[in-house]
Amino acid sequence: MAGERPARGEGRLRPGAQKRPVPGGGLANRGVLAFETGDVEGAVRDLTRAISFGEDASLLFNRAVALRAAGREEEAVADLTRAHELAPEDDDIWHALAGESDV
Repeated sequence: MAGERPARGEGRLRPGAQKRPVPGGGLANRGVLAFETGDVEGAVRDLTRAISFGEDASLLFNRAVALRAAGREEEAVADLTRAHELAPEDDDIWHALAGESDV
């Protein structure tokens, strides 16, 4: 799948550059770039490493998008569930968890 861009509507990651720093920020940015250039497995790998520095709802959301694109739905739902626990006010996470979005 490397080199293939995600199809339109397949889900989009949140930008790596956040208003607040996230754990493993450099790896998170690299994961977003990997996903945007079609390297879904590379995105999952980099985002997993970023999460290892500390859980963050945005990182879990982004990895869920990449996992869904890789056909790994159960893992994606687990990430979205944990992201929702960390940020229950985040509507994007709730809609993705409820299956009401392109994520």
